[in-house]
Amino acid sequence: MSFVIKIVQCPDVLDSIRASTQFHREIEGLVEAGIKLFLIDLKNVTFISSSGLLALVVAFRLVRSAGGKLFICSMNEQVKMLFELTGVDQVFESFATLDEFNNTVLKRGERRQMDGDSDPTELKTTGREGEVGDLNPCDRRSLL
Repeated sequence: MSFVIKIVQCPDVLDSIRASTQFHREIEGLVEAGIKLFLIDLKNVTFISSSGLLALVVAFRLVRSAGGKLFICSMNEQVKMLFELTGVDQVFESFATLDEFNNTVLKRGERRQMDGDSDPTELKTTGREGEVGDLNPCDRRSLL
């Protein structure tokens, strides 16, 4: 079985309804195309407004309702503080860097392989490949 992890780059500023709507449409199109695993890379983001935060939460709910998983990586301190103040950090599984994400996913796959639970699957990201196992759902509170 092969999983494709789609890495989505956010714009520098995720603040307007237009930018948020565009982001939502991109995620929605990818979900409709059958993508189940998403990594939202926030490395270029300098500001997120309430509309931008809502767009991330709506994307999370959309992906989850389709049986997928959405991860966040590379938050700067300002964005991290916003996530903590709003409690959104308890919802998303986040990683400091893309490399940390890849290393964590690979370790999960190696553990599953050692336990004999399943064969590892293929990880396809932009320019990187490796073996991973099925990802267990995060133990995070639900936004309903």
